[in-house]
Formats: sequence, structure tokens, C-alpha cells
Amino acid sequence: MAKKTEPIADLYDALKAATDSHKKYVTDCMNGSGMDRHLLAWNLLAAENNLSKPSILQTPAYEQMTHYQVSTSQVPTRHKIQLFFGPSAPDCYGVCYNPQETEMHFAITTFNSYASTSSKRFAKELDRALNDMSSICKKALREQSRL
Repeated sequence: MAKKTEPIADLYDALKAATDSHKKYVTDCMNGSGMDRHLLAWNLLAAENNLSKPSILQTPAYEQMTHYQVSTSQVPTRHKIQLFFGPSAPDCYGVCYNPQETEMHFAITTFNSYASTSSKRFAKELDRALNDMSSICKKALREQSRL
């Protein structure tokens, strides 16, 4: 979390701005405005039609852009079923999550053969980050209710 001296209202405003920005980005992508979606479609169309990949899809920049350190997917359901998928590459994480009304369920996967990734360490840091965000929201709401 940020410095303890940071005003809680500032932390809350920053968290809300980050959340709003992420929601806008996700909505834009879902509506076809995500540049990566167009490149993926181009790649898939070439593969499905036995065509060579366009040269832009063979560049180190494209390879780096599509090497997702953390692949996530939301699988919302009211049921407490554990769904998961593997990471996209040996040095990556796969994170499947199920947000429910009062709790969230996560499945975090890594390859055991890759030393720098650790599902346990990732889960611990994710738990810390979620607790930090919860604490910021609760403190900000308490401060606002005093006004």
C-alpha cells in the first residue's frame, strides 16, 4: 500500500480513477475498440485460411505485446465451483476469478518448472492488494460519513 501518511481520500480517489479507467478500457475492447483484438483477428484469419502471417505479426514488438505475464478471465457464477486454466507460457500466470456478491474465488496457475513464478507468492500478494483496497474503501466511507 502507499505511504501511511497519504490522505485516505487521495488514495480512494486514485483507486476509483484506476477502476473507472480499467472499466472504460474493458468496455472499449468489448465494443471492438481494442487494437489488440484487431491484430488477433488478423492473425486468426491468416491461420484459418492457410495464409502467411502479415509481417507486422512477425515482429518482436508483436510477440512481446502478446506475451501476457498474467492472463485473466472472469467466470461469474453463483456456484462455488473452481474453474481454472493454465498460464499462456512457462514464465506466466493464469488467473481465473469468480466475483460473487460477498466473496471472490480465484484459481492461480503457474508451471512448476519455471523458478521465478509462484502461485503461492502471487496469491499472497493478491490477498494483500485486495485487503489494502478494501481497507482504503472502508476508511474513505467512514471519513465521508463523518462529514
